[in-house]
Amino acid sequence: MADIVGIGCAVFDLMMILDRFPKEDEKFGARETKVQCGGPCAVALITASKMGISAAYQGILGDDLYGETIRSNLEQYGVDLTSVKTVPGARAPFCVVLSNQSNALRTCIGGGPSGPGLTMKESDVDTGQLKNAKILHLDGMNYTAALAAAKKEREKDRKKEDKLLNSRKTPEDVKQQILDKRAKEAERELSEGFADSAQKGRAAERMDFFMA
Repeated sequence: MADIVGIGCAVFDLMMILDRFPKEDEKFGARETKVQCGGPCAVALITASKMGISAAYQGILGDDLYGETIRSNLEQYGVDLTSVKTVPGARAPFCVVLSNQSNALRTCIGGGPSGPGLTMKESDVDTGQLKNAKILHLDGMNYTAALAAAKKEREKDRKKEDKLLNSRKTPEDVKQQILDKRAKEAERELSEGFADSAQKGRAAERMDFFMA
C-alpha cells in the first residue's frame, strides 16, 4: 500500500556535466556522465521514497535498455512498480541532458517512446491502488489516464466529505468549509470546457517534447 501514487513521465536520462556549453561543430569531453531515471513524476516519487514516504508508480514501459533502466532506478529507491505494465519490443522515452556548470543551466534533447501501447488509457489505471493512497501525483503526461485517476480521487474525497456533512459530530465551521469548497468547484465546472481545452493544450506541448 502506497501513500503516494504517481501517473506521469518516467524517462531514461543521459546526463552530461559540462564546464560550458559546446559550440556548433565542436568536440570536447564532459566532466561527468550519469545514467538515471528522470521525468517530473518519477523524480517526485523517488524523492518521496528517500524521505521515507511509500510511493508507487503507474505507467507503461518498454522492455528495452531505457525501460529497464527506468524500472531499475525506481526499484532501487523502493518505488512500488506492481501496477507498471511492460510492452515487449517497445522503446521507452529518453532524454540527453547537457548540464552547464558555468551558469547552472541545462539543455534537454528528448526522444519519444517508440512502439504501440506505451500511452496509458483509462483502463490501465489501477483503481484498487488508488483507494488506499493519500496523494495522487500528476505531471501532465498520460493525460487520459491522469484525468480518469483524478476523477476517481475526487469521488473518494466526495464520499469523505458527505460523511462529515452528515455527521452531528462535525463542527459547523468545518461543514461550511466543505460547502464553500463545493461552491467553488461548481463555478469551475461552468467553465470546464475551456479549462479542459487549456489543460489538454499544455499536456500536448509537454508530450511534443518527448515525441521523436
